[in-house]
Amino acid sequence: LGLLLHQTGRSAEGLDLLEQSVRLQPKNPDFLNNLGTVMRDLGRVSAAVDFFRGAVALRPDQLAARDNLGSSLKQMGQFEDAEEIYRGTIGRNPFHVRARIGLAETLQEAGRLDESLAIFREALTIRPKDADLLHGLGVGLMEKGKLDEATDLFRQALTVNPGLARAWLMLTQVKRQKERDAELAGMEAQHAKAPQDSLARMQLAFGLGKANDDLK
Repeated sequence: LGLLLHQTGRSAEGLDLLEQSVRLQPKNPDFLNNLGTVMRDLGRVSAAVDFFRGAVALRPDQLAARDNLGSSLKQMGQFEDAEEIYRGTIGRNPFHVRARIGLAETLQEAGRLDESLAIFREALTIRPKDADLLHGLGVGLMEKGKLDEATDLFRQALTVNPGLARAWLMLTQVKRQKERDAELAGMEAQHAKAPQDSLARMQLAFGLGKANDDLK
């Protein structure tokens, strides 16, 4: 009931009810996980982590609590701890795709992009039609500059789930980046052909410098 109250916009009442439930049954992993969920949604991520850890300690195979703990640790920038949780979940349940997505996203945010891409690819061998996996791999490939491959993956994701707004957004970003790359290539070609010390060459050099600054 506490979680339901939170989900219907009555967060204060829901939080109060869940806190009462935890006080009455401090070793109930479901209550701990639900209280952590509400606290995280209210921005109290550090406190939420404590409750998620408590839920996992009491019931190590509770996937919802493990996922919540991993994502909260990632949100706090504690990538090594998040990685440990996600790998532990995968070890317990190799087919739990949500943990693989969480691990891949954690590695990506930690700057380990190649490892992240490998995790996404491996997960797609298990669930090749998973829209979230296709989208995640596309985002990683886009970061690597592989725009055509990323575009194909976003389109595959939308074939599976036409309502996946994130994939539509990424397709738009890829299109803009391709247009920008084409414009820059044209400017560079004109700059190379312009006579040395000419006004046109100086203007093109300024334009290229401004474009590069905008991309930083």
